[in-house]
Amino acid sequence: MQRVLVVEGEPDLGQLICYYLTDAGYEVSIVHDGQAGLQEMCKRKPDLILINEQLDQVTRYQFIAQVRKTEGLSSVPIVAMVKGRVPTGRVLDAGASAVVQVPERLETLAPM
Repeated sequence: MQRVLVVEGEPDLGQLICYYLTDAGYEVSIVHDGQAGLQEMCKRKPDLILINEQLDQVTRYQFIAQVRKTEGLSSVPIVAMVKGRVPTGRVLDAGASAVVQVPERLETLAPM
């Protein structure tokens, strides 16, 4: 089973993402701040990391840089989730593998 680490500062959005990924058959770990994300990634060794832009303690850019420096995890794909107008080039230059837009309102993601 593929392991996904979700680093999401907004608990409601994190739970919704976790729901969808678990339903799709992934093993999901979720944390709500960057520091916990760094600890969890070393412990769980995820196959994919989803990271939000709004984190406490550690910025998204610091988090990505740390992942890229960590032996055994430096090649793990990191997908940055962004809202609104974020300079995607800067996120990709920081080491993210991809950037995806997240809707401003959770209702657009919720199951019908």
